[in-house]
Amino acid sequence: RTTEDVGGTDGLGTDGLGTDGLPRRRRHDGIGCPELLVGSKLNKSVKLVPSHWVKIGRNPKATLMLNNPGVSRDHCSIRWDHHMKKVELRIETNAATHVNGEEAQQERTELKHADRIRIVGKGQTFEFVLDMRAANLAIGNPLELAAQDERAKARPVHRRDMLKKQLMKLDKDLREFDTKILEAETEYLEVQTRRSMRENELKEKEDHYKFYLEDTTRSQEELDASRENWLTKLRDEYKANEDSIRPIIEDTASLQDKVEKLQLKKDELARSIHPEQYAVADVAVMELPSPAPSEVSALQDDASGEEDAFAGLAGLEENRETSGAEDEVFKRKGGGDKAAEESDAKRPKTGEGEGAAVTLEGAVLD
Repeated sequence: RTTEDVGGTDGLGTDGLGTDGLPRRRRHDGIGCPELLVGSKLNKSVKLVPSHWVKIGRNPKATLMLNNPGVSRDHCSIRWDHHMKKVELRIETNAATHVNGEEAQQERTELKHADRIRIVGKGQTFEFVLDMRAANLAIGNPLELAAQDERAKARPVHRRDMLKKQLMKLDKDLREFDTKILEAETEYLEVQTRRSMRENELKEKEDHYKFYLEDTTRSQEELDASRENWLTKLRDEYKANEDSIRPIIEDTASLQDKVEKLQLKKDELARSIHPEQYAVADVAVMELPSPAPSEVSALQDDASGEEDAFAGLAGLEENRETSGAEDEVFKRKGGGDKAAEESDAKRPKTGEGEGAAVTLEGAVLD
């Protein structure tokens, strides 16, 4: 038998008749007994016989057999004690049995009007509701009271579920915020690290720049000092070289003047020795216009300078006097004699060239 098969109000059968076809005489006639509402819709009832345990379980001999592998054979029992006016629930298994949504922790539990007993099987739930109106111990429909009680209990449960969902949502939001904060902190730390590294690099570059600047300044000072030292050395060297070459320059200039004067004297001696070679040149000079007084004075100055230059040379004074006398003799000669001499001068005599060369060479050597 299952809760769906249980009928009647006394739990003794579905017809309540005896073997003779007449209603069976019950020992609890005239006594009000509580009822246990059963069925999928709780539209059937089982009367609780006084001092009689109504067994519930998977056992075929149970009063209410629950054919489900998740239910124990002897799951629980319910008894009505008409002396104590109470209904008692006895737990006979370790499987969970719930009363009004809470698991029964004790072996025996006193039940009250509209209490809901729930047995959870494998994929199926069995529910029973206690109705004590027949025993004049309660009023009101137990189903409505159970529903109200369920709603009353459901409200805090619902509220608890809502709060649990809100807590879960808050926890999820907190985790997301923690993740975002961690990412932001990580990014901030990375930025700070990069900034610190950049500052260190800038500081290092500044230190290098200062070092290079100081080194450049020091090198510039050393270069300036070295340059000044070298300039001083060069000036001293230049002065020393100037002092050493000044006598050489003076001697060279003196020697150059002497060479030039000797060249002039050579020409003068050559003119005195071979006047016929310079006759044509003299005629050309005689035909030239008379010089101006300033030119004459300049020539006299040059002549006096030449005389001064040759004043210290030995033998030049005598040669100069001889050449002057010869010039006077040459000038006193007539025109015919002059032409004859020119023709004779054009024809050099034998031996005169060699003698003149010797004489000239001797003069140069002197």
